[in-house]
Amino acid sequence: MSAAPIPYSTEPQLSSSKVDEWMSAIGRELSAIREEKAISQKDMALALDVSRSTLIRLESGESPNMPKYIEYALELGVNPAVLVARANGVLKARRIDLSSIE
Repeated sequence: MSAAPIPYSTEPQLSSSKVDEWMSAIGRELSAIREEKAISQKDMALALDVSRSTLIRLESGESPNMPKYIEYALELGVNPAVLVARANGVLKARRIDLSSIE
C-alpha cells in the first residue's frame, strides 16, 4: 500500500505585498550592515560582481534575488539566518555586534 502523496505546501502562501515588504526589509538590513562596516556601494557591487544599480535594487528590495541576498550576506560576514531574523524583526530590538559573527 503506497502512502498518499504529500501536498506541495500545507502552509498559507504569502501575499505578494508581504513578500515585497520582507524583501525590502532584507535589503534595508543589508544596506545598514554594509554601512556599519563602512563599505561603499561601489566596492560591494564589485565584490558581488553586479552593477551599482543592481546593488541599489537589492538594497531597496526591488530585486527579489534570494541567492544574491545570501551571497551579499556572506560577503559581509553575516550568517544569512541572522539577516532573515533581523529583517523579520526577531532581532529588531537589539543590534547584533557584527564583529563577533564568523
